[in-house]
Amino acid sequence: MRVSDHLKVISNQCVLDFLDVNLNFDNPLYLDPLKIANINSDFGIQCQRKIDDFFSFLMTTIDNNEQDALELLMVTDEPYETCLGVGRGDPKSGKSVREKKIKKIIESVRKSKARESGFLNDFGDFTTYIPLIGFDNVSDILTCIIRKELLDYTKTQCLLYGFTTINEISNPLVLCQ
Repeated sequence: MRVSDHLKVISNQCVLDFLDVNLNFDNPLYLDPLKIANINSDFGIQCQRKIDDFFSFLMTTIDNNEQDALELLMVTDEPYETCLGVGRGDPKSGKSVREKKIKKIIESVRKSKARESGFLNDFGDFTTYIPLIGFDNVSDILTCIIRKELLDYTKTQCLLYGFTTINEISNPLVLCQ
């Protein structure tokens, strides 16, 4: 069932101003940092500012304290509520595997020749220059960074279509504000 089916909106994706994902399983779609950077609106500018701030903070943290960098990236786990990406499973499973992968990623960033050469400037560069990081990982990180903005946008869309919303705990990433 798609979002539009659930909300009983008779329309298709090309006219909707939200992503009409299937709610029953993951959709192999990802947030793209380059697309976000090109959204010419207050929403896009606000999202990009948070992403840039987080990226700068992450790079500084990787340089200064591996444990802090690990903790920072551990809170950017896969956000299940968006139904984006692949491999949805039990969010509690695989924590030690995830931790090992993040440690390898941090080490890859530290030793990256692309970073030394000035080519590692944003999350879009991660998929090109850092082994172990794919579009799904970057999308998960971005979703966690701009979760509050996505929640606010979703609420606005619901109000536009006349749907009431309920307050639930989400856990927006409140860093680099």
